[in-house]
This record gives sequence, structure tokens and C-alpha cells, in this order.
Amino acid sequence: LRLTQCIVLTAICSCLYFRMTHVYFRHLQANWPQTAQRWTKMFAPFLYKKQMSHAAIDDLVQELRYLQQPRDKTLTSVQLGGCLEKYFETLRDGHGPNPVLLADQSAFLQMLEAEAGGRLALT
Repeated sequence: LRLTQCIVLTAICSCLYFRMTHVYFRHLQANWPQTAQRWTKMFAPFLYKKQMSHAAIDDLVQELRYLQQPRDKTLTSVQLGGCLEKYFETLRDGHGPNPVLLADQSAFLQMLEAEAGGRLALT
């Protein structure tokens, strides 16, 4: 290859590399802000968004504080049955006649804890 071709090829490869890095760090910042706080700050400070990282860490702290609450709430069997019916009704809307196949345990537990007003006690 001639010198001009090498320079052009190097410029094209460099542009692709920097674009790939830009896309990667934007994706990291959008989807894993706790991890991105360190890596994006170090390798791509021009892409670092402080508010996103701090908001994600605040959400994580709030979730951890919620998980540290004592499990002291209980539901009666009638309340549990009502919540189950309500949950299946939300799944049945637009998902066909058999919503049990689409059930998500964590979503159902969130609905139960919202009904109970706190974390459910193990019984």
C-alpha cells in the first residue's frame, strides 16, 4: 500500500474505533449507570452524565433500604385471593385467555407488598 492509502485506512479505522467507543460508553451510561460512573468518568469524561449516575445510585440505595425493612406485614387468604384475581386480570388484558403462562413472580410479589403496605412476613 502507498503512504496515502495507509493514512486513509488509519483514519477510517480510527473513526470506527472512536465511534464504537462512543456507542459503548453511551450504552453503559444508559443501562448500567453504577458501573459507568467509574469507567465512563475514566475513559470518556465527555460522555459522563453525573445526574444519571447519581439518580441510579439513589434508586439502588432506596431499594436496599426497602429490603432492610422488617418483614412484618401479613395478608389474609381473602386478600391474597383478591390480589391474585386482580393480577390475572391485568395479564388477561390483551394477552389471551391463559394469563398463567405470562405470570411473573416478582411483579406479583410487588403487587402483594403494595396491598399489604410493606414487606410480607414469612409464614
